[in-house]
Amino acid sequence: MKRRIVLVSAIGGFLSVIFFLACGGGAAATRQSSDDDTSPAVDDDGWPADDDDNDDDNDNDDVAGLDWIPIPAGSFEMGCVPQDPACQPPLYPDERPRHLVTLSAFQMTKTDVTQSQYEQVMGNNPSYFTSCGPDCPVERVTWFDARAFCDAVGGRLPTEAEWEYTARAGTTTIFYCGDDPTCMDEIAWTSDNSQETTHAVCRKSANAWGLCDMFGDVQAWLGDWYSIDYYSVSPTNDPQGPDTGIARAVRGVAWDFGYPATRASARDCCGPDDVLEDLGFRCVREFN
Repeated sequence: MKRRIVLVSAIGGFLSVIFFLACGGGAAATRQSSDDDTSPAVDDDGWPADDDDNDDDNDNDDVAGLDWIPIPAGSFEMGCVPQDPACQPPLYPDERPRHLVTLSAFQMTKTDVTQSQYEQVMGNNPSYFTSCGPDCPVERVTWFDARAFCDAVGGRLPTEAEWEYTARAGTTTIFYCGDDPTCMDEIAWTSDNSQETTHAVCRKSANAWGLCDMFGDVQAWLGDWYSIDYYSVSPTNDPQGPDTGIARAVRGVAWDFGYPATRASARDCCGPDDVLEDLGFRCVREFN
């Protein structure tokens, strides 16, 4: 099933139908929210105050190679940038309106979770591209599988706002590296350079915050439900996504997407039970 990120020619009255079909079906469910609303501790510069990888709560965050990168608290404009012709009306209404988001500090895994890391924690490797090797991203995991792994290592799946904030890493251009998609060749494994397979993580350049493969290789499951009109009602502070939905938010692009799809504001979604050869995940965690 094609997902909505590649439907760049969708226009007019067909758009909402295409979005529904692209996001899959299923009964609506309620997002599970945390009972702990304590804001993470930060230093004077907005960075997480606790930056160790200690096993603080009897979790598995000492799994080999699971590197947590501190992400500073801050604000950014989320959504389609004004100079981007690809999402001017009527295209991609889910990326509008552009709106201010303010996030608390958190940590994010430096890379997508690898096949080796997943197998160490979960006891199996469901990936299609096993021949790629243990340092390649795990894929063919459901949203529930991804959430279970992040829970096991003391984290959770990122929100959409956290993902775009870290993917932009302070930039305001169409693509992370500028307004010309060809600049993504040094950053992302896409259909233009992947040879139709995944690749070991962190073989492309990291972004300004030290995160690898935010674009390319595999897409990433997120914690949010997906909604086409969520940006019109999103709160400013630490948005968690809609309370209910039929599909989960997905971000980034993968080895089978072209450079033009690597726009920083591009949104996507899949049914939570979907398993795909180009869909993986990474985790985030707070400090209390």
